[in-house]
Amino acid sequence: MQPLIQIFIAPAKKMQALDDSPAPAALPRFNEEAKALARALSKLSLAELMQLYKCSASIAAQNFERLQHFKADNLALLTPALFAYQGIQYQYMSAKVLTSTDYAYLQQHLFILSGLYGLLRPLDGVSPYRLEMQAKFAFEGAKDLYAFWQDKVRKALCQLQQETGRELVLLDLTSAEYSRVLPSDFTTIKVRFCVGSKGKLLERGTLCKMARGAMVQYLARSQAESLEVLPGFAGLDFQYSPEHSSAELYTFIQQPQRAKAD
Repeated sequence: MQPLIQIFIAPAKKMQALDDSPAPAALPRFNEEAKALARALSKLSLAELMQLYKCSASIAAQNFERLQHFKADNLALLTPALFAYQGIQYQYMSAKVLTSTDYAYLQQHLFILSGLYGLLRPLDGVSPYRLEMQAKFAFEGAKDLYAFWQDKVRKALCQLQQETGRELVLLDLTSAEYSRVLPSDFTTIKVRFCVGSKGKLLERGTLCKMARGAMVQYLARSQAESLEVLPGFAGLDFQYSPEHSSAELYTFIQQPQRAKAD
């Protein structure tokens, strides 16, 4: 039986509650854990939030208010994760122009890793928050969020594998910060997006975010059920480079005309 591709992406710091998005499909798998984390965070002072988030006073104040009025159980008050996150990666997914068929594919194949929610499907209902996975926050006996989430994520993937009867292949489109959450005992394919510079391949942060979003859209539009479609990605003038790739690493290099224009 063909393996089941599970795509993983990182969240975004910038979030928004939207009234014009589709209705959420479900509550997050780890909704109770998210509520407990939000309660613990809501007890922190503004100064403590600034230190935890490494942010300005205004951002800390905004998230202090969010925590005091954290919404978790009423789907009517929540926004699907795919629409709530407002970062560059999500802009390049162009969620608002995806079809119902695309959404159905992503709901089955895409996971968003989150410091607050752990694992999210794209149409899970969320409330705006700020909590990076690398934040130094000890919780319920775990020294940090990695320790809190890693085993939970692994068990969830094992359960999915058991329920579907199919081996999972993890397609890692996350940043290094979130890649650490993925279990090492699953087949994992990493993807990198590079530009050539003086004979070297470089990964540029903003461009990588753009390309990851465009690739998620490509996979949804392709209804990809195998890795065979992956080399066909050509968004933002990227091209698959077999000579810089391996069975567990797919490398895409932006072609000179685009790289020069940027």
